[in-house]
Amino acid sequence: AGSMHWVVDKVPDQSLLNTAGWKFIIPRLYWNYPNDDMVLNISMTSSPLMRITSEKIGATINADMIIDVLHGTETVPVACISVVVSASGVVEASGDKVYGTVGLDDFSLSLKWSKIGNFHMSLIQV
Repeated sequence: AGSMHWVVDKVPDQSLLNTAGWKFIIPRLYWNYPNDDMVLNISMTSSPLMRITSEKIGATINADMIIDVLHGTETVPVACISVVVSASGVVEASGDKVYGTVGLDDFSLSLKWSKIGNFHMSLIQV
C-alpha cells in the first residue's frame, strides 16, 4: 500500500515557513540558514488507527514531518519530528443531510533527529 505524503509550502501564516520566524525558538536553524524558506514533508508512518462506536468515530494518525530548508539551490533536510494526532468526530443524519463535527483529542510531537541541535517540542506545540 502506498503511504500518504504531503508537501506543505503554503500556510495561513507564511512567516512560519521561513527560518526567521523561528529565530528565538530554534536559534541554530536561523543562524545556519538566515531568512531561508522552508518546506514540510509529511509522510504517514502507518495506516490511521480507526475506532468506530455508535456514538463517535475516532482516528489516531502517526506521521513523520521532515523540515526541509531551501538554501540557495539546495533542499537541506534539517530535522525530523514524529507527530501523533488523535481526533474524533460525531456524525448525525437528519432527513437527507449529514452533519458532522471533528475535534482534536490529542496532539504530540517528538524529535526523531536534528542537524540544528535539540529543541523543545513544548515550544512548538503551542
